Amino acid sequence: MNGTPPPLPAARSRPALPSGAVWLSAVVPGLGQLAQRRWIAGVLFLATSLGLFLWLGWMLVHSMVENIRTALAFADGTDPARPFDILSIPLVLGLLALFLVVYSAALIDAHLAATRIARRRGTAKTVDSGHESAG
Repeated sequence: MNGTPPPLPAARSRPALPSGAVWLSAVVPGLGQLAQRRWIAGVLFLATSLGLFLWLGWMLVHSMVENIRTALAFADGTDPARPFDILSIPLVLGLLALFLVVYSAALIDAHLAATRIARRRGTAKTVDSGHESAG
């Protein structure tokens, strides 16, 4: 205790701790991999999750618009026999399950890769301060 403050951790251009990459992948699947400069994995996770999200969103919005058109046609009496558009529940649940698999895989992959990177650098997270320390 000589009164000098502890040294500040060095600034990094990309997350070295597993939690940094995992948090980025939790926000958007693939961001953690891109922050680790793992371009192929990042683009694959990002494109797959975005594609599934857009496909599911388009299905839901399209069904809702068609049902509104059907209800308006029924109210006007112009097309009373037009059926309502019913979503395929197994397809929606399948897309949601596939999205959750991709999302989980992105989180696990970001954590494992960040742990490997930290081991190669010889750094580990200390429990006391929450900062990295050598060894």
